[in-house]
Amino acid sequence: MSGDTLCALEAQDIEAGYGGIVALHGVSLHVGAREIVTVIGPNGAGKTTLLRAISGLVPLRRGRVSLDGSDVTGQSTEALVRRGLVHVPERRQLFADLTVEENLRLGAYTRYRHEPEAVERDFERVLELFPILRERRRQRAGTLSGGEQQMLAIGRGLMSSARVLLLDEPSLGLAPLITRQIFDTIAQLRGQGIAVLLVEQNARQALRVVDRGYVLINGRIVLSGTAEELMASRLVQQVYLGALPESGRELEGVAPDPEQPEM
Repeated sequence: MSGDTLCALEAQDIEAGYGGIVALHGVSLHVGAREIVTVIGPNGAGKTTLLRAISGLVPLRRGRVSLDGSDVTGQSTEALVRRGLVHVPERRQLFADLTVEENLRLGAYTRYRHEPEAVERDFERVLELFPILRERRRQRAGTLSGGEQQMLAIGRGLMSSARVLLLDEPSLGLAPLITRQIFDTIAQLRGQGIAVLLVEQNARQALRVVDRGYVLINGRIVLSGTAEELMASRLVQQVYLGALPESGRELEGVAPDPEQPEM
């Protein structure tokens, strides 16, 4: 683990799903303080469900979630936000008719009464992180480009005083150059003391900036390792190219995660 050894976020043996469908089968992972970790895998692997289960949007059928060593299993999404666990969802979900500044300030709605000065500091920090948002601060969010909207979504999450940020497909629908800029900014969050769990289909870009990663297939983690190990793995190359072996066992360079069930 890079950076501090403190575990900022830990999920243990998570099982979750929708109705009669189980989407996650005993998933365990952890994110260290100041660490950026990715979960990659094909469409339908359960990546989005994993983030929703951790952030309280999908109830757990089994398992445990810990934040900074404290058990937060079953707590509401709002309670988790107050504790510093913030979920930036897929497709951004901004308030299109509100301005950039209004969207950002809504991210801090739980904080204004108790720490208004800290909110203003974080507002300036977000504008420094995303200078284009300072230029667009009076512009309606719905008129921004896709890349600018993604920056705004991340910035809104940071305004909640996030210590652990869950990012769901931040590159979705973005041009390659903009995608690279987004990931370069995500890499900067490490230096601000923020832990990041990143779900992403663009494995190549994700592994360029993260410390470690997990490969999720059919609701099970079948592989984990450092970014360098995963990039060299034959399985990751096959997932990235969309030609996944049926068995999921063709693992080069990294052994399967001993804490996870094999496929």
